[in-house]
Amino acid sequence: MEFTVEFADATVRDYHDKDTFSIESGALKVIKGDGGVEIYSPSFWRKIDQPVVPEPVVESVHLPA
Repeated sequence: MEFTVEFADATVRDYHDKDTFSIESGALKVIKGDGGVEIYSPSFWRKIDQPVVPEPVVESVHLPA
């Protein structure tokens, strides 16, 4: 999934494709697509932004009476 992490020192890091994250006891755990893991303490990261996935467009379907 794509997401951006803002850290306490105001730096921002973008993650892409096969990277995922979880939050465990306030700590941010990033699982990299290549198998690596990055763990950030609760005081080191501020927020995570994810791009909004657009809702799928559903066309109306008319059933015969």
